Amino acid sequence: MLLGNCSAHNTVTGLDNIEVVFLPPNTTSALQPMDGGIIQYVKTKYRRRMLERTLLCHEVGKQYDVNLLSAVNILAYVWHNMPVHIVANCFRHSGFVVREPGDDAVSLDDNGDDCQDFGGVLPDTVTLADYVGIDDGVVIAGSLTDEEIVKDVLHGEESEEEP
Repeated sequence: MLLGNCSAHNTVTGLDNIEVVFLPPNTTSALQPMDGGIIQYVKTKYRRRMLERTLLCHEVGKQYDVNLLSAVNILAYVWHNMPVHIVANCFRHSGFVVREPGDDAVSLDDNGDDCQDFGGVLPDTVTLADYVGIDDGVVIAGSLTDEEIVKDVLHGEESEEEP
């Protein structure tokens, strides 16, 4: 399993059937497939489904109340219905897949149908792109300092020496 070197990704011991490989610290997002379009695709489709449900409720005069279960169900639906070419292209653009001659590149932008009018649910001043990216500036995990990285590496070497 390939993981970005993020403080949110803890080292788990006892994984006999899975090899976890971390990308080098401070790797640019150009090398991280999830940053290459997968997260953007999921966010766009998730928020589109939320808007669709809001519109359906609005049309019948109800308010759409989101709970954790419905949010997780929508996320699961979007994730399981993501086209394979989205994931493949993200890995290809990150350099993890060797292109064969004759491979046709498929655009990561599979959201052309998302740029439609949502019946007044969004204010006129908010575009769909603004709505999808509303949380882009939110910090979800801190960055490790050089000292913390050195400590983690040294601690990891000590753990490997123990029987």
